[in-house]
Amino acid sequence: MMVTIDQFKAYQTEVAKVVYSSTIQFFTLNDQNIPRAHGSGVLVNIDEHYFVFTAAHVIEDHQGKLHVGIDQNDALLLGGDYIINHHYDRQRDTIDTGIIKLDTVTVDKLTPSYAFITKEELGIDHEWKNLPQYVALGYPATKTKYNPFKNSVKTVPFIFITMPAAFKEYAKNKCDPEHQVLVHYDQNAVVSTTTKLKNKGPDSYGMSGCGFWNTTTNGFIKQNGEKKLVAILTDWPNKHFWMGTRIDIFTEIVRKKYQLNIPVSTVIKVNF
Repeated sequence: MMVTIDQFKAYQTEVAKVVYSSTIQFFTLNDQNIPRAHGSGVLVNIDEHYFVFTAAHVIEDHQGKLHVGIDQNDALLLGGDYIINHHYDRQRDTIDTGIIKLDTVTVDKLTPSYAFITKEELGIDHEWKNLPQYVALGYPATKTKYNPFKNSVKTVPFIFITMPAAFKEYAKNKCDPEHQVLVHYDQNAVVSTTTKLKNKGPDSYGMSGCGFWNTTTNGFIKQNGEKKLVAILTDWPNKHFWMGTRIDIFTEIVRKKYQLNIPVSTVIKVNF
């Protein structure tokens, strides 16, 4: 079965709708309890252990302060254990790995509104393809609006179809291809999925912690929404690229810490 580029992009947009239900937006509250957009994360269920995978700089120093919307008017305070990689200078941290192991109360309150991906949807040992088969979905802060009259928050996720950068760009952007992926994001040339016209895309603040998902034409042919979480977005080194941390680093941390039955990564070794 031949698949055209337009058909594949339409399929990727459909996959993004599924990804949307597994992607959360973090909020912090100020002294007046007004929510402020703070970052993104992906919900993961591995053998009934429930996690949020995100960036370390998103959750560091915010234990017990992060909320997630469960509807336009209600926010849930996330409870659980925080696992954050330590670094002397977070601005120079290229790993930037943050994990929350959610407690049962939080999981019970999240599940009516969100869906956790399973271990079968983790792209461990992924081989990057120089093709536009990757989807990012997160919550830019500029697309989040608080209405004080209704005491409600309106959020708009940003969906972007992308592909890895050329190998020569990794060194220029201080990106280690063994641990990270560098993907194209030209803020001034974002093509709308509806109008097909080029627009200026949003600033990436708030996208940190969202997922990079691999999609293939196999999923299109099978019509089963096939997707794999292959990285977590952690940085925006310039106006042309995003940087993400391989999902293998996340899976190796939780596999070792909680003795989980998931494949051992062959591309990354984590000392924990």
